Amino acid sequence: MILNTRRRRSSLIFLIFTFCCQNGYSTTKRLLLLCVLRGQIDSLELIAFENFTSHAVMEAVGSCLTNKYSERIPCKRYYGGNKYIDELEILCQKRALAAFHLDEKKWGINVQPLFGSSENFIQLFLIHGLDLPHGGHLSHGFMTPKRRVSGTSIYFGSMPYRLDESTGYSSLFDLLSFSGWYVCLVVDSI
Repeated sequence: MILNTRRRRSSLIFLIFTFCCQNGYSTTKRLLLLCVLRGQIDSLELIAFENFTSHAVMEAVGSCLTNKYSERIPCKRYYGGNKYIDELEILCQKRALAAFHLDEKKWGINVQPLFGSSENFIQLFLIHGLDLPHGGHLSHGFMTPKRRVSGTSIYFGSMPYRLDESTGYSSLFDLLSFSGWYVCLVVDSI
């Protein structure tokens, strides 16, 4: 959803600000949330899984952070536009350390919820995914000839399939053939 009117922008900013105030967010957290929202309003994001939710959904389940995909740890993300997300996550980590009187040199704090990789993890027993250079995702089990890059490729024998280099499409015949071969491997190993 592209927000192109001042009224719409103002109402969204007011909605988020009101939400933050009602939920007792600190000034720092409110400011960071507003910065994320401002970036979402003023830019066009072409990452498919960063869909913008409606006002009703925002009121029901969260904040503008719902619209942002922020994989990996702060300052080492795979996707751009995470400056304020990083600051907010670091703020949460520091507060968690302080709340439990923990030394940051001894403890690492992960404040991230579960995301797509966890869901993909379960499916690797049943399906194989598109190879990363051909449009797949790291959580589908990417590995190179010299090393296993993602956790899923360490724990599972993932079988990536590729697109036809000349057409840019996958061949249904090749895919079915490959799937049959993969199923035979899985069945034989059980």
